[in-house]
Amino acid sequence: MNKRCVSWWCPNLIILYRLGKEAKKRTPEVTNLQQNGMFNTISNPAPLSGILSMSSGSFVAFGTRKSDMMKVMGALNEANVHLIAIHGMGGVGKTTLVKEIGKKAKEEKLFDEVVMAVVSQNIDIMKMQDQIADMLGLQFTQRSVPGRASQLRDRLRNVNKKLIILDDVWDGFKVENIGIPFGNDDHKVCKVLITTRRREVCNSPAMGMGNQLEKIITLNVLSVEESWDLFKMNAGEAVDSPRLTMVAKDVANECRGLPIALVTVGRAMRGKVDSEEWKEAVLELRISAPANIDGVDKNVFKSLKLSYNYLRNDEAKSCFLLCSLFPEDGNILIKDLVRYGIGLRIFKDVDNVQEARRRAKVVVNRLIDSCLLLQGHKEEFVKLHDVVRDVAIWIGSEKYFVRAGQNLKEWPNVERHYTGISLMWNDIDSLPPVWKSPNLQMLLLQKNLQLLWPTEFFSGLEALKVLDLSHTRVNLSKVLGINHLAGLRTLVLDDMTVPVDTKFLGHMKTLEVLSLKNSVLPSPPLELRELSKLRLLDMSATRHNSLIPADVMLGLSRLEELYMFNTFINEEPKPAVEVAVVNSFPHLSALEISITDSRILPQDFIFPDVKNFRIKMGNGGGFGNTECLGLFDLDANMPWWKRSLKNLLKRTSDLKTNNIRNMKNIFPYLFFDGDVLNLAELLVVEECREFEYLINRDEKMEIAIPLHEEERNPLQLFPNLEELILYGLDTLKGICHGAIPSSWEIMSKLKVLDVSYCCQMSSLGFHINLLQRLQFLEKLDLLDCSALQHVFEGQSDDGQVAVDEGNELSLREISLIDLPSLNQICNCPGRIVHLHNLRHLDIIKCRRLKNLFQSSVAQTLQKLEILKVYECEEIEEIIAVESEEQKVAEKIVFPCLKILELRDLTNLKCFCMGGIHFEWPSLNRLYVGRCPNMKTFVAAAATNRTQSNPKLKKIIVDGYVSVAEEGESVDLNIVIQRAMLYGLKK
Repeated sequence: MNKRCVSWWCPNLIILYRLGKEAKKRTPEVTNLQQNGMFNTISNPAPLSGILSMSSGSFVAFGTRKSDMMKVMGALNEANVHLIAIHGMGGVGKTTLVKEIGKKAKEEKLFDEVVMAVVSQNIDIMKMQDQIADMLGLQFTQRSVPGRASQLRDRLRNVNKKLIILDDVWDGFKVENIGIPFGNDDHKVCKVLITTRRREVCNSPAMGMGNQLEKIITLNVLSVEESWDLFKMNAGEAVDSPRLTMVAKDVANECRGLPIALVTVGRAMRGKVDSEEWKEAVLELRISAPANIDGVDKNVFKSLKLSYNYLRNDEAKSCFLLCSLFPEDGNILIKDLVRYGIGLRIFKDVDNVQEARRRAKVVVNRLIDSCLLLQGHKEEFVKLHDVVRDVAIWIGSEKYFVRAGQNLKEWPNVERHYTGISLMWNDIDSLPPVWKSPNLQMLLLQKNLQLLWPTEFFSGLEALKVLDLSHTRVNLSKVLGINHLAGLRTLVLDDMTVPVDTKFLGHMKTLEVLSLKNSVLPSPPLELRELSKLRLLDMSATRHNSLIPADVMLGLSRLEELYMFNTFINEEPKPAVEVAVVNSFPHLSALEISITDSRILPQDFIFPDVKNFRIKMGNGGGFGNTECLGLFDLDANMPWWKRSLKNLLKRTSDLKTNNIRNMKNIFPYLFFDGDVLNLAELLVVEECREFEYLINRDEKMEIAIPLHEEERNPLQLFPNLEELILYGLDTLKGICHGAIPSSWEIMSKLKVLDVSYCCQMSSLGFHINLLQRLQFLEKLDLLDCSALQHVFEGQSDDGQVAVDEGNELSLREISLIDLPSLNQICNCPGRIVHLHNLRHLDIIKCRRLKNLFQSSVAQTLQKLEILKVYECEEIEEIIAVESEEQKVAEKIVFPCLKILELRDLTNLKCFCMGGIHFEWPSLNRLYVGRCPNMKTFVAAAATNRTQSNPKLKKIIVDGYVSVAEEGESVDLNIVIQRAMLYGLKK
């Protein structure tokens, strides 16, 4: 089901809500099936945001690019054009342009689906299928390429109009093989847009580019003026200095109008104010010998080479060249750069893994700022632009031999002087019997699934420092030459397809990084005790037949990072190590571990005070990546597990609790020490049966705070919390209870508050003055809280009534869904609540509401952009006038309101029954659907003044459509009345 916008006027919020409610009801059934069945996948994920999330934000609408975009958009609108090619040299901006075109086509609703895949030089059909499926939210159940193609084709045929973007095509191929419905009659509703460096692709019959290809659009370089503007944007204001302008223009001119060159050179020269340095750059660009790289202009090469030289930092240069060892368009894990870098000693003068990781992140950010690296699809990944990678491979060609992801079937002809060889992601099945390469320090062979290993292969590789054999089936204990790798520092054996016999580890006493992630260890790795220099051990999700003896682990005296998340003894819910052993590593700074049964913890056990951690206690679901603590299915009456976490509770950034029995609150229950949860940014409390309040001021604290101390050092509760999620808490009564001293700082950085399926909560427990103190709160979501009567309260638990006018709240979004007892949003006297920052308001299935706001509150909605009200059966008007003793506003202006939707409001009479004049200077969408009692839009007393809505072009009232002329204001009362007549005639 498409859970995004299903028509021009509304995202289907009601369907989303109903799906969520049904999912909650069926959660126990699903859990039972997971526990008793063999199900790994329960449902297909929702479709992702697709091309909208891929738009890079780097598109600059220069005149030439506007013209190019208009040509492509025009071709997309032509009924007889089904295949469009954008041709241009590498670095001219083809990818940036098509991402922007895809985004624009989606926003303008030219297509129901817009998806994109990168083809690259070595065509990998399965990889392209994965990219398209990810954007569609499709999970393949077939393994073969034809089977997946059929599944993808069926999914795409369910959509009326679709645009498929294929980026970086080097050779012709049949798009039907991917699963793109094209040819016959399919192309009438499916258009394909490709980019290529090679003109011959545009005429390739292999892609069916005969009569169907009507458009080839060539992307040329920027004009001189556009080039200078783009260069200045990246080089900074210094180029406007009279001393630098002329020489800076010379540098820009050497880039020859190529965007990638202008951006990277501009970033390289940013902040440089010495004119001699600029003159040197001009000289280097002019005399640099260009490489002969297919599809890469010589000026692009010169520019990127200059940017590389201007890094002025060996660590940055080394990391940049390391990135070129990965397959084209691949997402590169920063942690791989760290682990390889430790083995190669790239990071100078670092004493530990933590420092190496910090240095790597600094270097990566520097490369991103220099536009030599791109941010990957997640924060922990980076990527290389294909042109930049080509140049990087050429720059490093004296050191590194790179044939990654090229579908090689056999070992290539490699010279023996290289210090690094990358043959990852190929189909090589055999190696030379012996490989003598005295300089080789790094060998990357991961993802060669059929690789067979000669017993003496390693005999001539004494200098090897880094070896990655992940996703292969080699058994190193049977490779006789393994004892020659006495100097190896980094060994990665993740996701091995055969069980890992660890006997060979006894020969590798210099290992500093060992990763066995997601592999099977048939016998205890007793050889670990020999690795006295090991600093990082990753055994995440490994499976063991028996417990690793404590004395084996105690041999790792220099261990700094231990990863054993979801590492169990076969299928038993027991960790593969004795948990107490983690306190035996004096240098430990990172720990990841899962403990499904807290009863195995010694009662006096306390987790070490590590800087980075991911700890899961109990049997529960997944959660975040670092500084995360998950507590599942525990009993609060057994407090010793709480004590064991005291160091982690002080450091955690994410805390998730689920099914904690007998826990009635977070404060004061978890606050047995003064700085507990001070660093927490995310707090999730789910399905804890006896939970009543997040904060209960009336309950006795384990730590006593003297009154005089409280005044001098006010208590800070959750000072860094940004997101609070309360879900499925059947006994929740509110967030705060008891008189909260004004000196206390509570959740002062909170941005998001989400409360769902809490059936007994009649009030949020936030007095309006307390809510006002949440100066950063931007988003409030309340869903299916059946007893909730008010959102904003004017009276606190101690009877204090808010009397101050102008309690301005920072809220930007409010969503109130299925709150059947809600009778008032604001239960406050007078003009207490100000919503000056509110942008988006959704009210759905709040049956008892008579109106949304009094006019005094409505006057504060100066930034409101979207207002949607659905299925509120008793609502009679949206804005109500004040009582007689209060001043009634004569005019209310909604200066920013763009979208107004009123749907399934059976008792709605009009927008406002009082004599208030409304103005809507920004309104461009108005939808009224199934509001049978709405006879007019505003009360008759307000109709003698002209309604101002100059941007309103289209009004839909049930089936009646009214279209306004440009700049005219529409009388909404007349539109409603005409719609009534239209309905009667039907």
